[in-house]
Amino acid sequence: VGFEGDGLAYTFRHGLPYPTGDDGAPADKITILALTPICREEEDHGHLPIGVTLFNGPGDWEILAEVVHGNKDKETLAKTRYGSCVIVHMEKGKGEVFCAGTTEWPFALEQGDWYVNKITHNVLRRFLGKEASGRKRKIDQVSSRLGS
Repeated sequence: VGFEGDGLAYTFRHGLPYPTGDDGAPADKITILALTPICREEEDHGHLPIGVTLFNGPGDWEILAEVVHGNKDKETLAKTRYGSCVIVHMEKGKGEVFCAGTTEWPFALEQGDWYVNKITHNVLRRFLGKEASGRKRKIDQVSSRLGS
């Protein structure tokens, strides 16, 4: 997922994730397309070479704890240690929003990750396909650069 991910308060109904709105997100407008569990602290299981570290410090984790809970003590950090990175879709005004949920999405595109390329291709086709048929050529041009 990468070093930074977007989360969302959610619950499961009949095996599918649904936003709760507990975090202020408009639950009635958001569709969760995919999610993955994350941990804000990496554990060393004794497999790293000497001098190699997993984690660069609790910076973003402490900021999250303080913003959401008003505190960054050990107990609060423990409550916020685990979360999810969420890919969502929502309509906004006359447009639509696709949020990949991670800052690493462009890197995965650049590396030619087949799944990220395919998802991006599908999103572009859906969003741009709603316009005049001349947009199809532009979608295909962008998709061909993505390797889809």
